Amino acid sequence: KVLENLGSYVNIQASPIAPSDITAPFVIDNIDTDAGHRDLTTLQAAKYVNHPIIALMNFDTAVMGKPLDDIFDQFIADENSKVAFSMSPNTPSAAFMGFVLMKPDPSLANTLADAYINTPYDAINGWDNSGMGHFPGALGMQGIFTHYFVNVQPETGMILDRCIYANDNEG
Repeated sequence: KVLENLGSYVNIQASPIAPSDITAPFVIDNIDTDAGHRDLTTLQAAKYVNHPIIALMNFDTAVMGKPLDDIFDQFIADENSKVAFSMSPNTPSAAFMGFVLMKPDPSLANTLADAYINTPYDAINGWDNSGMGHFPGALGMQGIFTHYFVNVQPETGMILDRCIYANDNEG
């Protein structure tokens, strides 16, 4: 209600991935103690096609020293990039989800959901034995997002300078 009272439109969505759809045994057994099923609801943002970009930002993330218009324009102009994000300071092999840009595309949400459902996860070697998966949130959106845009389609991800665009005063 707070955001609605401030004039924001609030649309609560369910996760696009049902718990029963998850196939990786380790993920099934551990997601609730890691990221939780609701973490995957972030995928719904890619379905908002009435906007040129979607910006996902944590309340405790600050943009330092540059207007967002500059990075928005650069991201929109880059035809290859589907997402823009920075890497985590505390876990350099993980995407930092405190500030993420996405180009609206329902097929992107479906692609990431399919990857989440169908990519094997190993407790030692992570997603698809890539080594991506040894950080808090690895079993949720942060994990599959990192795996997909670092290992599967790195050419479609724009890496941002975390010191400028995703500072949460950690690291």
